[in-house]
Amino acid sequence: MIWMFDTDIMIHVVNRKSGYEQIARRMSGRSPGELRLSAITVSELRFGAANGEFRKENEAALDDLLGMFELEDLPCGAAKDFAEIKTALLSKGKPIGPYDMLIASHARHITATVVTNNEREFRRVPGLSVENWLKP
Repeated sequence: MIWMFDTDIMIHVVNRKSGYEQIARRMSGRSPGELRLSAITVSELRFGAANGEFRKENEAALDDLLGMFELEDLPCGAAKDFAEIKTALLSKGKPIGPYDMLIASHARHITATVVTNNEREFRRVPGLSVENWLKP
């Protein structure tokens, strides 16, 4: 199985927010090939680290964390998924954020389950498998 983590859930891990231990337990023993991050999520995390007060420390901690994941470029084939997803959501009048739409398109294209705490948006995406690892 392939799990693609979105930015929201990664922030729980990076900042050791409530529930991060539960996420870490579920990640334990899994290979980097099973745990994936889209270049979109990596970009958002890099921005957060660079924009913080403790830039060097944040970037070093992020580098360590990223080693637990397979990092993936956004494949060109996900563009078709993006178009289908955006069309479907706009036709219902319920679009989601642009970064979330790209992450969802990437995950759907590679048949990955999105791991997120932002179920409200991701569950609206047709054909996308979603799990919240903060919930028991």
